Amino acid sequence: MNTYLKWGSIAVLVAVIAGDALFFLGNKSTVTFFAIESNLLPREWQYKGFYTTPEQIAKAQANIKTFQGRVGGSTEEKYDIAVSIAQEYMHIGQGKEAYEYLLRAEKIDPINSITYQTMGTLFESTTAIDAAEQAFKKGIETQPHIAQNHLVLIEFYKRHNKEALTIDDTFVKALNSTDRNINLLKEYGQWLEGENRYSDSLSAWEEVFARDPNTAVERKVSQLKKLAK
Repeated sequence: MNTYLKWGSIAVLVAVIAGDALFFLGNKSTVTFFAIESNLLPREWQYKGFYTTPEQIAKAQANIKTFQGRVGGSTEEKYDIAVSIAQEYMHIGQGKEAYEYLLRAEKIDPINSITYQTMGTLFESTTAIDAAEQAFKKGIETQPHIAQNHLVLIEFYKRHNKEALTIDDTFVKALNSTDRNINLLKEYGQWLEGENRYSDSLSAWEEVFARDPNTAVERKVSQLKKLAK
């Protein structure tokens, strides 16, 4: 997976709920730093990045130098610089350097789940799948109210053909943690339909329609009523 843009670009579907991606700064004194067991870390940190041409690589390297030359006044600015450098390194497949800057970002703001989403993407790119799962879960742990954190883990499970029971359980927990976020509910309805669980999918879409009545959702409800018979 070669998608490394900030926040809304970490997973395919997260753009639909970008409005949920606001920072939530809580009590950092209660947060412990994320630790991955050494045996789960990537065996090989180098990988084929999103940028492959000499021009693209040179541009990324120039961006890195520019960011490294910035000090940053506020905590947020320092955090953004660290994450931006990490993402530039990810663009060119330099995983070790990217990870080092993500660890810096974590120290600056340990409860910002962007760090762990990006870390999960990095680990997945280096085929450290167990580490990727832990990172995505850490993102949920730090900011469980953000729907996007849950969606990223769900999409990760789908990509790696996780059993349906695990995906279902993850959806249920996500809905409970996000006050039944409507975009998550739509995704759940779609997934249930794909699993041929038409009655359950109908229930999900009927809830969506009750909260957001529109013709597209009404058509979906009508289709599922026929399939659920």
